Amino acid sequence: MASEGAGQGGDGPGLVVDLSRLASASLATAGGKALNLGRLAAADFPVPPGFCLTTAGYRAAAPPELDAIAARLDGAGLDGTGAGSFDGARSPEETGRYDGGRGLADDDRNHLARQAREAVLAAPVPPGVEAAVRGAYAALGSGKVAVRSSATAEDLPFASFAGQQDSFMDVDGADAVVQAVRRCWASLWTDRAVAYRSTNGISHREVGLAVVVQRMVDATTAGVLFTANPVTGTRNQTVIDASAGPGQAVVSGAVNPDHFVVETA
Repeated sequence: MASEGAGQGGDGPGLVVDLSRLASASLATAGGKALNLGRLAAADFPVPPGFCLTTAGYRAAAPPELDAIAARLDGAGLDGTGAGSFDGARSPEETGRYDGGRGLADDDRNHLARQAREAVLAAPVPPGVEAAVRGAYAALGSGKVAVRSSATAEDLPFASFAGQQDSFMDVDGADAVVQAVRRCWASLWTDRAVAYRSTNGISHREVGLAVVVQRMVDATTAGVLFTANPVTGTRNQTVIDASAGPGQAVVSGAVNPDHFVVETA
């Protein structure tokens, strides 16, 4: 599947790119998850077939009011001045809780995050973006797919963002895929994702989100493998959490997985 469509204004990256062609893509275009899937596919690992709706799709769909909300979360107005407290919100002095040293109270931050989610969910999917998703889904053979968030601030050396954005399993039909894409976009603004970005000093105005659509795998067993111990930071230990069925049960915390620590050196 070749790249289809174009970014806003007819330039920039394509809207849809086959996973097998993502190995040399940029983080800003494909996000961390899609980029790593592309690298695995290029190394001949058995990656389920699929495509990536690049961040150009998210940028095209983002409603105008999102810039102002993101600026407030970054601790500044659009003119670069301090954000202060929005109408009706309590001040940091009243709550005694602060967000990443920026002076934004947790309740205020969560209120702004909810505004951002609602704005994204209410905004229409641009016709060109929707057509590209429907076309790529049809080329994939339709049927059940996984629709997965791939944020530009994800799988970073200092911030993993594991489980911070949403993914959806067993999505069936073009209409459902388009709606799942919209929900992935909105999940960039979950309370936990916004708090995590703030804590790690990542700008809310710069972040974007690509979406991976992959054919579902009927997994007997699945899970998560860490090439370093995520608790201790030990680099010579591989940690595996796994359970019967799809890996989503492990990632979401729905099960107590089997846990393995393997010495690799």
